[in-house]
Amino acid sequence: VVGSAVGLALTVHARDSRWWIGALLGALPAGVLTLHLLITFTALFVPVFGRLPLPFAPDLALAVMVAIPASGIVLALLPGAHRAGGLGAMAVAMVALTVGALATSVVQPRYTFLRPQRLTIEHRQVDGTGVLRVIGSDYVTPRAALARAGGFHAAMPGPRPLVFERAAGPTGVDAPRAELLASTTDSARGTRTLTIRFTAPGASRFRVRLPRARIAGWSLPAPLPGTREGDLRVAYVAPPDTGWRVSLEVRGTDPLPIELDAVRPHTTHDAATLLRELPTWTDAHVLTVNRGDWQF
Repeated sequence: VVGSAVGLALTVHARDSRWWIGALLGALPAGVLTLHLLITFTALFVPVFGRLPLPFAPDLALAVMVAIPASGIVLALLPGAHRAGGLGAMAVAMVALTVGALATSVVQPRYTFLRPQRLTIEHRQVDGTGVLRVIGSDYVTPRAALARAGGFHAAMPGPRPLVFERAAGPTGVDAPRAELLASTTDSARGTRTLTIRFTAPGASRFRVRLPRARIAGWSLPAPLPGTREGDLRVAYVAPPDTGWRVSLEVRGTDPLPIELDAVRPHTTHDAATLLRELPTWTDAHVLTVNRGDWQF
């Protein structure tokens, strides 16, 4: 405010040949503040836009956010340009500056070593069959990042697939296990109560998938979903190596199918080979996922 007031006073009282000094001093504080706001917005929203599941490229929204503060800087220079009779010249200069900034932005690489493309590498094994899966975390697909790594194909349809995979060997770690500790039958209700212990030593996460229509109750503190459609997916973060004990009340006498996933922060040989094939402007998080199917 003080700088703008001083600039305004100089503009009014300065000699005709020196009037531009006051206009520049008056516009400078507002321009610096607006430029700081522009940099702050960009630093805040660029990482956020990278993970939002937007149906369009986030560049458009970011361009609008950048254009609004930039327009404010231009408006701060308009009064001085109007008094000098150079409004047209200033407009041409601003257009040239804008085009130059856009051209510079276009030729810059989208990702760098300091701001890499974020990927997740999963080495999955199901019944002895291994697959290496690459999952993109940004709007841009991992297709360009996998250009030097042969054998990958899109694992999901659409023009912008974010999941690619190729065949791989076994993970070399054990699949999760389920042990039936007890089973009782309630003939009146037509249900069975199963007490099961799930174990996956070294796992950072444990996922259990159950058919929702078969589950009448469980020992977990969370309530069962109201709908009976689809599957129940339960995750246990940082499970103990001694196992996880769960009681399930199951409808019917048919065997209950259970699908288990053990997630470990482990880099296998195939995952390490893929890491060497990725460009330096990527940053990959590696996981090993082993699945086991059980029926009780």
